[in-house]
Amino acid sequence: GERIPSLSRFDIVMVSSSTVQAERAREIGFECKKKGIVSVIGGIHSTVEPEFFSESYDYIFSGEVDDIFGEFLGKMREKRD
Repeated sequence: GERIPSLSRFDIVMVSSSTVQAERAREIGFECKKKGIVSVIGGIHSTVEPEFFSESYDYIFSGEVDDIFGEFLGKMREKRD
């Protein structure tokens, strides 16, 4: 696949993936794991086949996240502090 830009400057990486992009999204998740970066996946593919990302992402969102995303970020901030 295409080279993944340096991720070392990030605390958390969030990806949204359609089915067409799922393999690439999984590569990004594994790269985050190698570097110890918290990773989050969402989008249609994680909604219909969440197990596809179970080994490559720390957090998997299914369905609409608009109502819970702020709470999620607040909890991530608390963990960091």
